[in-house]
Amino acid sequence: MGTDHATSASRQSPPASGSPARRSLVCCRRALLDVERDKREEGQATEPRLSVLSPWAVWDFMSLLKSIQAEVAPVSLPWKPPADPESARLINEIVVSEEGDEGPDGRPISHFQAYLQAMKAAGAATFPIEHVTSALDMGVALSTAIAESHAPAAAKGFVTTTFAIIRAPLHCRVAAFTLGREEVIPKMFQNAIAGVGPSPALNGGPADLSGFLWYLDRHISIDGDRHAPMADRLFTRTCLIDEQTHTESLGAACRVLEQRIALWDGVSEVRFSCTQCG
Repeated sequence: MGTDHATSASRQSPPASGSPARRSLVCCRRALLDVERDKREEGQATEPRLSVLSPWAVWDFMSLLKSIQAEVAPVSLPWKPPADPESARLINEIVVSEEGDEGPDGRPISHFQAYLQAMKAAGAATFPIEHVTSALDMGVALSTAIAESHAPAAAKGFVTTTFAIIRAPLHCRVAAFTLGREEVIPKMFQNAIAGVGPSPALNGGPADLSGFLWYLDRHISIDGDRHAPMADRLFTRTCLIDEQTHTESLGAACRVLEQRIALWDGVSEVRFSCTQCG
């Protein structure tokens, strides 16, 4: 009899809801939402400040997602059927939206590119993250590209943690993606939309936040209604194999949430410049 990744027999002993791993995860998620609320109430989490840090989270989100796809639905020649067709379908459907969604103008665009366009329209400088993507295109090592990018320390720490997770086993990556990203993003973005107000661009002119608001609203809709449920099914199939796997998965999710908290803490230390000044 073949092995089903989601058989009930393989998921009989996940950590109890009161386990240390589960309690730690709950605390991390609560702390993340608390620090986000506090930064907004203090007036530190303004769109210009966030624009310096957020592109890094959008970019390494895609790297984490693609690392999962590479294992669950690998490209091979000659082609071979995936070991778990349901998981392959789930991850491929998420990738389709993230890499080629219908943008604000109706044309296909990746969410990363849409975010960069929105930040430029708002007058924010995007050269550090674009330096990294350009350097990688030229074959520069990731660690070197990030070190030379002039990114804020909080952004560098966030990306470093994500790529450490990317080198971890599949269940850790799926947990980081599901519990550390897809399940918390809609709530954070709902808070962000509620907190958006008149904001001058960094070059002194009026900021065009329409693209930024489109990006937030799109993720609230697509993550909350489609991607989060799909990621949850992927989590069930990958991370609820046995107690050890589930515990390790929750630990990876906590690492991602803790680094997201550090990213939020970094907004008060952000130094930014306008797109014209560089």
